[in-house]
This record gives sequence, structure tokens and C-alpha cells, in this order.
Amino acid sequence: MKLGRGIGGDIIAKIKSAKNRIWIISPFISREYMDILRSKHREGIDVRVLTMGKADFDYVRRPKEFAHAKIYIIDDSGFYGSMNLTSDGVNKNYEVIAQAKKEDLPKLEEEFLKLWEKSIPTKGKIICERSIFKKIWSYELPFIESVHDVKYTGDRFYITTSNNLICLSANGEVLWRVPLVRLREYHTAYRIKDYGHIVLTYCYYSSKPNSKALDCVKVYLIREDGIIESSFDYVGHDPWAVYYDPEREIIGILEKMEDGYRIIGLNTSGDRIEYDGRRDIKFFLPSVVRGDGTIEIEIPAGDKFKVSPNEKMIVVIQSKREGYDDKHAGRAVCDNIVNIKVYSVDSKKLYRESVVNLGKAGLIDFAVDDDGTVYILTEDSFYVIGDHIQRVMVVKRMPMFEHPEKKITIQYPGMKRPHYYYQNNRCKTTCQKIVLCSDSIIILLADIFEYRDEYHSRYFPHWTVHALIYSKDLRLLQVLKKVYSEQGFVRSTPSLSISVSIPQIFPFDSGFIMCKSDQGRIEYFRKINLRSKIEEFMSFLQYVAHILKIDVDNYRKTLLKLCEENIDELKEFIEREKQILTQELQTRKLKIEEELVKIISEIERLIKSGYNTSIVKGLLDFAKDTIENIDKNLFEAESRIKIIKELIRKSDLEQKLSIDYKIERIKNNLYKITLKLRTNSELGVIARIREIKGDVESYFEKDSVELCPESTIEIYLKLQENPPVPVIIEVEYNYLGKVESASKIVLVE
Repeated sequence: MKLGRGIGGDIIAKIKSAKNRIWIISPFISREYMDILRSKHREGIDVRVLTMGKADFDYVRRPKEFAHAKIYIIDDSGFYGSMNLTSDGVNKNYEVIAQAKKEDLPKLEEEFLKLWEKSIPTKGKIICERSIFKKIWSYELPFIESVHDVKYTGDRFYITTSNNLICLSANGEVLWRVPLVRLREYHTAYRIKDYGHIVLTYCYYSSKPNSKALDCVKVYLIREDGIIESSFDYVGHDPWAVYYDPEREIIGILEKMEDGYRIIGLNTSGDRIEYDGRRDIKFFLPSVVRGDGTIEIEIPAGDKFKVSPNEKMIVVIQSKREGYDDKHAGRAVCDNIVNIKVYSVDSKKLYRESVVNLGKAGLIDFAVDDDGTVYILTEDSFYVIGDHIQRVMVVKRMPMFEHPEKKITIQYPGMKRPHYYYQNNRCKTTCQKIVLCSDSIIILLADIFEYRDEYHSRYFPHWTVHALIYSKDLRLLQVLKKVYSEQGFVRSTPSLSISVSIPQIFPFDSGFIMCKSDQGRIEYFRKINLRSKIEEFMSFLQYVAHILKIDVDNYRKTLLKLCEENIDELKEFIEREKQILTQELQTRKLKIEEELVKIISEIERLIKSGYNTSIVKGLLDFAKDTIENIDKNLFEAESRIKIIKELIRKSDLEQKLSIDYKIERIKNNLYKITLKLRTNSELGVIARIREIKGDVESYFEKDSVELCPESTIEIYLKLQENPPVPVIIEVEYNYLGKVESASKIVLVE
């Protein structure tokens, strides 16, 4: 073990002399050492680097969670300690480095590979890490009715409303609809539980008029093809949970008793039978209760609780207000204190306990993730409580307190410019709800306005809801603007409410459903992984770069910029550029095909002319194979064309140019010579006048032509002496990239 300053020289020396592998974990790496690693990678050494810094290389990755360890595995040696691979860490800082024992090296390798498999590539990392939600379909309810529950089974959606169970396919097509009894008594919403071939739909209601005591259950067993298997009403004591046992075909009703819970078994006709329940399922009531009535975790009465998406964690929150004297304000002030307890459902033990002071902000909503991370939502921000506490400010309001004569500024993510309002138009922007998806956080935000009609002295409230989507590492991924809007009741007195009606959101692994009850609309948003979309586009760019001579780095910079600024424009940019480049590629392909056809015709003509050698025949087969496989590799086709032309030159296959002419006297000493140039080539030879020698002045409208196979050039000559005058016309032409020349002597008389 080494301890002190400047002790990193040995590590650098070992990296420079490495023969097989260099595996490094270092949160920060200086550029000079990254250059060394790049040179070793070019030598063919297995280089793998895990760092939090930025590096645009395939062998550099970033851990999903912050890795503070410093590990160096070089060939058959392993080192660990406190030293970052930076200039200060190697040369200046006080560090410690220890060499791992040989028996400990496999464990060090195993931990490194675990982190490597779970890490994120940093090459184009900002591009590749993004995922967005895109609206796939929307469904209008036949009548304006509220959505009660939604279940997603992977290939279909089950949705209950106040009087229907609707089954939709993954693309939003209605497969079937089952009418449900619309109860007149006090009742709860219809709930859904999916058991594969059977869907259980139920709701609780009261058997007594004008009573809110829920003592009855309305049960439907519906097959996956939409046929009602069974339907009945159960009248009991105090039912709290319902489930279906598919193995025994029994419906279990969990009832609350004075000393705990009991399980009631019913057959598919609704008759009571003996049943001991299912212990492998659990319900989150005011306690965590198993399907046989066993209580596992007690939740204190009056405390709020929620369950993680996969039912691994449960969070219990107790809030209270504590007052103190604010010397600056000159009055008593109350802070909102929340006590947070997270329990593991499987171990039934307290996992984490925290206390958070929310200040003057009130608790709006909360959620817990499967790893025990708790999210607390207030009016203007949300807190993330894990190993440490983080606060993310969502809404910025200046000034914080309203003044009749001052302008109010409100700004939140996704706005191009802030909102400006005065006191006579009252406004608020508040967070309303937090929803957890598999790898993202959705926060519903509402702009609440209240306009006053001065003539009638009435107040008109109105609000618009936006969805802000954050990643689990708290980066803003997307803003879905104006997902919902509603107008409140007209009031005679000003009353700007903080809480307003918002859409329901039901999250799934691949997306979420948003239900807009007042508008009678259901919308499905599916997660689109930008990484695959952009990597596909980058692969396409790499393919066409050599053919169309484009700069891939410029495209990468544009994509990185759009990823940070405008996701919607990013999608449009990819689709637009891919379409343009595809058209250019098709145009280029047609030109290459046309050139190959001419080359094949030229080779066939040369064979007929007597150049019947094995080289020429081989060139013909080579050219035909190129045109047959042009779709596989366009860039290779261009390279092959160059090779064919070079081989034709090496075979000394020269193209003859024939020159004929016609002389016409215009007046006095002014003559017009019409040159007729002809070639036997099918490749389109370019010929031009290089020089005219003689005692004449010459001019012409064009000095070059393409011969396919012949063309003419008109030359005007003004003689400086009396005819006859000899004139030499030199012509040069380009054949297969090689410049040849020919001349013609003309006697002007």
C-alpha cells in the first residue's frame, strides 16, 4: 500500500506498458490520460473505462448511479484506493493506493463487470439516453362518463366506466364492450383484476338508501372473449377486498371484523363455501393484509400511505405543522413537517425513516418507488428522499407575494417565455399530481387563471394542465403541453383554488393512459426509445457519408443540441433529413447504374473490335457483378468503377477520335469552319478546342462538347493575309479519366 502525494506514477507506467487489458473505474479522468487510453485502445488492447465525465468513445461508459470507487485492473494486477485518474490526483493530491491480492482479483473483476453491464455508453450519450412518450391512439367514449379503472395485459386494455367494461386492442381498436349495472345506491368505482382467461370486475355499494356504509359487492366474472361467465351480488358485513382463485374457481371476499379480517369463499354462482384463502396475494388496506386475512404490517390510523408500482415498498407519511416566530416578518410562521417511513413488504421491516421540512409549502401528493425512493410533491417543487434529500424546483414565481401594482412572472420547464400577469387577472401555477412510471416521473402542472367581468361583477376560473416528464436521475425529458383544459363555475366572489380537476393517469411499463373525464376521451401514450431511433439514423449516416460526402460530426452536434432543446423538432429533423438523404442516395445510385451500363457497352464494343483478351473478359464479368450487387454496397460500386477504368487504361485500350470539317466563306476574309467530331465510345467523351495555330484570329461560342457519339463545333476565322492560309486545329478529349489529343490541318481558301 502507498500513501502520500504524487504516488500515481506507477499506475500510469503500468497503463503505458499494458499488453492485454486496462479496466478502470474513476469518476473523473484528465484529457492527457484519456489520450493514453485511446492510444492503447488503437493498439488492440481491451480498454474499458467507467467514469462520470464526458468522453465520446465506444470503450467509455457511465454508471447509472454515481460510482465513487477508484479501481484499476491492468493485465493481471488490480489496484484500488482514493486516486482519480486526473493530473492533480496522480501528481499533487494526498492519496492512497493498494494492490489487490491475487485471490481477491476475481472478486474485483466480477464487481467491475457488474457495473459495466449496467452502465450507459457515453458515445453520443445525451442522444442515446433519451426516451419520450408519443400519443399512439385516442378513444372517445360513447357518452360523457368517467373512467374508473384501467388494466393493461400486454396485448389489450381493460377499461371500466360508470356503466361499461371496454376491451381495447393495443392499437386502440374496440374488441368488445360489456354493459355494467349502473347502481343508484351509494357505490364505489368499478375495479378490474386480470387473471388471464378471466377478468374480475367489481364495486362496493350500500344496501340501505341514504347510507354510506358499504356492505355489498357487485361481482362480474367475464371471459377474455367478452362473455359474462357469472354475475351476482354479495351482501355481507364490511367487505374490503375481492379476488379470484382461478385454480379452485372461487371468489374470495375479505371482510373487516372487530378483531381483524376474515375470508369469505363464494363459488361462481355467489353461494358461500368453505375456503381458507390464498396467502400468496396481499392487499394494501389500512394495513397490509394477506389473502387469508393475516395482518402483516400495521399502519397507524390517520396516516397517509402509498405502495410502489410492483408492490415491493410501502411508504407511510405523517404530517404536522410547527410554528415559530419570524423576526423578519414580525409574526408567527408555521412550517409543514413530514415524517416518512418506508417499509419493505417482503421483509415486513422498516427500510428507511426520514423527516423533511417543506417550509410553508403544503403536501400535494407523494409516491414511492420499488427501490424505496420517496417523492414528495408540493405546490412548486418536488423532493426526492433516498440516501440523501434533493429538491427540484418546478415553478418559479416572482414576486412570491402578489401586489396590485406589480407584474407577476411565472415560469416552469418547457416555456419559451414566462407568463406575465397583473393583480386584476389573478393567476397561479401549481403542481397537482405525481405519477411514477418504470423509468420516469410524470408531474401534472396546472395554470389556473381567473378573469373578472367588470360589467357583471363575475369571476370566470379556467385552467390548463401540462405534463412534465422527468427521468429517474431528475433530468427533464419532455413537456406535454396543454394535455387538458377546463372552465370552472362562474362565481360572484373571487376564489382562486389551488387544487383543480385534472386527468387520471394509469402508468404501465411501456407507457401510460390519460383519461380526460369531462371531455370523454382516453389517450394512450407509449414510450419511444430515442436511443434506438437515433442510433439507426447514425448508422444510416455512416453508410451514406462516403457516397454523398457528408460530415457526420455536424449531424451529431445538431442531434445533441435538439435533444437538449426540442424533442419534437428532433423527431421531425430525423425524418426530414433521412428522406432528403435517401432521395440523394437514389439519384446517386441511378447515376452509378447509368455509368456502369456505359462501361459494359464500352467493354463489349472493345471485345468486338478485337481486344478479346482474358483481362477484358474479366473486366466485363467484374462490371456485370457490380451492377447486380449495387444495392448491397453503393460505395463499393463507385470504387469498382475506378478500378475498371484504371484496368482499361493499363490494357492500352485507346479511343480514336475522328475529325471532319466543312469550310464556308461568309464575307471577305471571314470564314466559318464546322468541325464534326466523332467517337466510337459509349461513355460520353468530352472534347474541346485546345489551340488554333495559324495567321488568323479565331472565336467560337462554345469550345467543348460531349460526344455521344458525335457533335459539332463552329469556329469563326478572320484571316490576316490573303488565302490560302493553313490552320492547325488541336483538339483534346478525356477518355476514362485520361486526356488525349488529336489535330487536324485545314487549308482555308
